[in-house]
Amino acid sequence: MANEGLINKLKPPHETLPIMWSLPPIKREHKLSSYDHEHACADVYVALKISGKLEAWEWRKDDKSILYDRKASFLGKDIRFEIERGNHDEDDWHSKVERYKKLTGWFYVVFVMSDENSADRVTGVLKDARRNNQFLVTLQEYIAVNPLAEIFVSPLNPSSYQALERIQ
Repeated sequence: MANEGLINKLKPPHETLPIMWSLPPIKREHKLSSYDHEHACADVYVALKISGKLEAWEWRKDDKSILYDRKASFLGKDIRFEIERGNHDEDDWHSKVERYKKLTGWFYVVFVMSDENSADRVTGVLKDARRNNQFLVTLQEYIAVNPLAEIFVSPLNPSSYQALERIQ
């Protein structure tokens, strides 16, 4: 696949880390500070791809006033993924949510969190946004195993996990 240009082999930022493979257009090596983030993005991509329900996948891009981590068409839904590694606080999330609210058209934003504490905190921020099910939360470990399972939390009902396919 590398010979055909379908994937790129990236040198790890440190000799103790494994080689990373990336989809084009990424061709540059990652710094140590972004390695875990990009690894998490790759885990999400692989899980969605293996499910057989991924229609499109886009690398990080500026969508007018917001820079999202990844964009996908999955299960017929237009989704922006925010892959969070625990280095943002509530003010950062409030700011990002406000920028998303200014965009037109319907799409989902899935916050993929690295731990339960961060997931609970961002769910509280999303509840304040009052956007129904537009904003969803899941854990990295859940989506990497089975993105079709009941792993998504809506701020409308944060105590209940739902399958993305049934969320409207």
